[in-house]
Amino acid sequence: MGAIPVFDPDSKLLTLWQLVIFAFVLCSAIVVPLMVAFETEMPQGTRHSLTLMDYVFDCSFILDIFISANIAFRKDGFLI
Repeated sequence: MGAIPVFDPDSKLLTLWQLVIFAFVLCSAIVVPLMVAFETEMPQGTRHSLTLMDYVFDCSFILDIFISANIAFRKDGFLI
């Protein structure tokens, strides 16, 4: 089994990932209350699409936990 990757905190890819997660959080803050409040009135296709989108967000949030646990940090000027 290979080594677990450690992510550079200054990486542009990591910054992009954090922006995507931020956008997902904002969308979830809108979609989840709408799903709870209007689930019975929503057309079946819309409900299915929003549920699928919610699952994608949830999987991304779980992946973000593992990525965040492996971000390096600076101590005394050294990247650890």
